[in-house]
Amino acid sequence: MALLQLIAATTLAAYTWAARSAVMKGLSGVYQVAPYRVDPRYKVSLIAITYNEEKYLPHLLASSHNQTEPFSEIIISDCSDNTLTASIARQAGARVIRTPKGNLSLSRNNGARAARGEILVFCDADVILAWDFVEKSIDALEAGALACHPRKAYYDSQIWSFLSYVSTGIFKPNYSMTGCFTIWGDAFWGIGGFNEGCPHAPYCMEDVEFSLRFREAYGRATILLPPLATISARRLMKQHLTWEEWDTAVRSQRRLRCYCEVENARSLR
Repeated sequence: MALLQLIAATTLAAYTWAARSAVMKGLSGVYQVAPYRVDPRYKVSLIAITYNEEKYLPHLLASSHNQTEPFSEIIISDCSDNTLTASIARQAGARVIRTPKGNLSLSRNNGARAARGEILVFCDADVILAWDFVEKSIDALEAGALACHPRKAYYDSQIWSFLSYVSTGIFKPNYSMTGCFTIWGDAFWGIGGFNEGCPHAPYCMEDVEFSLRFREAYGRATILLPPLATISARRLMKQHLTWEEWDTAVRSQRRLRCYCEVENARSLR
C-alpha cells in the first residue's frame, strides 16, 4: 500500500510539474524576449476573432510580435460592441475587419478570406503564444503535416491545466484543433473552411466540427505539438451547459475520436 501511495504521489507531482512547465513555456512569448531571429520561410497569417476582448487581446498581440520567425500579418476579425478592441489591435499593427456578430465560423472565414498568407494560424483572443510557436509550427508543416496544434495548457487555472495535460498525456490524444492551430491555406479551403451553418452556440463547437471534417478528408495529417501556447480557462470556469448541449458536444468529440482510432488501427496493419 505504501508503495502504491508513493507511486501515485510521484505521478501526481510529475504531471503537476509538467503542466506548470507547459504554462510557463506558453507564457514565454510575453515574459521572455525571443533569444534569436530567423528569416521567414513563408507568409504566415495570424487570424483571431474578437468580441470585446480588450482585456486579453494585448497579450496575444504582444506574443505574436515576439516570435523567432515572424508573422507576415495579423488579422483581427472583430464584432465588438465598442471600438476599444479594434483600437488596441490597430495600435499593435494588426489589420481589423468588421464581421457580423453571432456566427463564429463566419468570423473565422472572413479573416481567412482577407489573409494573404500561405499558412493560416487561427487563435482565440485569449491565447498567448510561446516565442517559437511560428517556427515550430512551420517545422511540423514542412515535415509533412497539413495542420498542427499545441497541447493545451491554461495559464489562469492550475487545476484545468493539470487535468488537460493528464487527459491528453495518459488517456486520449487531443484530436480536435481548438483554441489555436496552424494549417496550410490550401488544406483549409480544400474542405470549405469553417461551416458557416454552424450557429453561435456552446454546443455547436465549430472548431470540433472542422476537426472532424479535416480528419475525414485528410486522415492522420495533423501533428500534436508540445505546449507552444497557453489559453485562458475562462470558458471552462464560467460556461454552464445544459444536458442537451453537453450531450451534443460529447457525441461530436466521440465521433471524432472513434474515426481517428480507426485510422490509427489501419495504419498499423
